Amino acid sequence: MRLCYLVHDQAGLFYRYKQYLPLFAEKKEVDLFSVQVKSGFFSRLISIWKASLSDIVIVRRKLIQPWESLFLFFRPCKVIFDFDDAILFKSSDPYHSFSRKLKFASMIKACDVVITGNSYLKSLAEKYIDPGNIIVLPTTLDISKYKKKHYLEKPDKVTLGWIGSKSTLKYLKTLIPVFNKLGKKYKHLKLKIVADAFLDCDNLPVEKKEWQYDDEVDDLISFDIGLMPLDDTPWSNGKCSFKLIQYLAVGIPSICSPVGMNCDVIENGTHGLWASSLDEWEDQLSKLIEDGDLREKMGSVAHEKAYLYDQTYVFDKLYKIICDTLESK
Repeated sequence: MRLCYLVHDQAGLFYRYKQYLPLFAEKKEVDLFSVQVKSGFFSRLISIWKASLSDIVIVRRKLIQPWESLFLFFRPCKVIFDFDDAILFKSSDPYHSFSRKLKFASMIKACDVVITGNSYLKSLAEKYIDPGNIIVLPTTLDISKYKKKHYLEKPDKVTLGWIGSKSTLKYLKTLIPVFNKLGKKYKHLKLKIVADAFLDCDNLPVEKKEWQYDDEVDDLISFDIGLMPLDDTPWSNGKCSFKLIQYLAVGIPSICSPVGMNCDVIENGTHGLWASSLDEWEDQLSKLIEDGDLREKMGSVAHEKAYLYDQTYVFDKLYKIICDTLESK
């Protein structure tokens, strides 16, 4: 089986492709290679042509032009489209984009199978392909690399934690009024941000840690409460809640906005808490700040659920999808 990933540079490439490379290598029957979509008319055409020489092509998130997707459609190779963001929308208001929707529709129609990161994304694809040909596979991580947080030592500080990037920091900024209130109320509280951009609070100490791959797990373990605020927009509903999955992996409770996949990853009152308004964020955070036993209880249950998002468990499903697609008429 010649399997090609048609890719372009973006953050999700590691967690939905590169981390699977050692697992693909164990499949002796698979000849795996990747082709990067390049800029420029002829360069793009050559990239897509090279990919189409395989038995099966997995287009990783890239919205190619309608004529390019038709080129794949008329080739003998099977085509799978894998995406984990609401890429037919823009990330800022106004969210709707005619050109993105057109490319999205043509890409989906050209595929034999579509793989989405959550059920909301599946509902978007169902308009253009038989729902039976759409499979939901969450973004995964290697659980064996994530150590579980130990609660034996009672910390002298409680750390609210957020991990992300400059592009998603806007969601955390909406909670600054809550952080300032809590900072006045709890002198043993601090906020830790692990990212490439940061914010400041008037009344709450903020620890700013630049994200480093080698430090990521230790940084996550240093959190006592994981945060994932979102707004309720078409773009945000497409998020695949990877922060929450990472919080599960190290066994810490989370507080999140009940938006999209967040509701699937975190059961309210079990693995963490939901908060919609600023008042709810303040109340829910206060519960976990004041109750160390509750944090430990929720963190332990969260860690048990993390195995649903282990790369080996999900890879087995992915490989079956690939084989079934190849064998289908």
